[in-house]
Amino acid sequence: MCKMRYVLTNSPVDYSRWIKQSYAMARQKNHLTLSTRPLGDAARDVASLQRRKVAAMAMPVMALVPHAHFDLPDPASITAIIFTSRNAVACFATSPKLATWLDKPVFVVGAATGIAARLAGFTDVTVGHGGGARLVPDILAAKLNRGLAILWPSAIQKSFDMQAALGAHDISVIDVPVYDMAPVGVIDPVIAKHLNDGSVLSVILMSARSAALFVELLKAGNLWQHRNRINVIAGSAVIADSAGVGWKHIWVSKRPSRSRILAIATLVDR
Repeated sequence: MCKMRYVLTNSPVDYSRWIKQSYAMARQKNHLTLSTRPLGDAARDVASLQRRKVAAMAMPVMALVPHAHFDLPDPASITAIIFTSRNAVACFATSPKLATWLDKPVFVVGAATGIAARLAGFTDVTVGHGGGARLVPDILAAKLNRGLAILWPSAIQKSFDMQAALGAHDISVIDVPVYDMAPVGVIDPVIAKHLNDGSVLSVILMSARSAALFVELLKAGNLWQHRNRINVIAGSAVIADSAGVGWKHIWVSKRPSRSRILAIATLVDR
């Protein structure tokens, strides 16, 4: 099983590690930025924003649920591997046969996923930026054996269909889910208090699913009526649409990169 900490979906997420640092800034500025990404990613966002003097807290709307077992094809039938998240790398790396895969060229989405792939032992790593769609041209340009398939260790829920995108170019992709992202069932009481008293300035939304889940949590917590005080910082127009209407303002990044999203969050905070 992937050795990463995750939370039960019917329990509040533990935000205590970041609350003290952000609470002091929040009292000074009277506003917070929330990151709704999975806990590990949200923690990185919070740390980065705090270094920029932006009061921030993690509010994951999904929790990592690794698959205890997953069946992999024969490495000899695979020409390359695609990782579209750090979680996929971490879970794939728990395979007892990892060593047989480390000589494969790897294509990843985002610098953080690239770092994770290298730490796992992969040496031929191509990093794409801006989501799965922007990775496709890099794969098409690579000198791969078109007679073999590409392995895609993935999540059950997907925001981009790599099989369809590469299938349109007659490239076979074997999709092997290695984890799921389960919805978090409740909002932590500390975060709910900030949402209720108007001290949340912005929320970062990096996928259409996370946007929809954030909306559901607000409605379930009787906090939906406060959205007119909150800025949405969305990774794309599709994500913005999933958040619905009625927000104070919706900021849409030109591409769904973490650096752009955090830059927007910093500017909004100012």
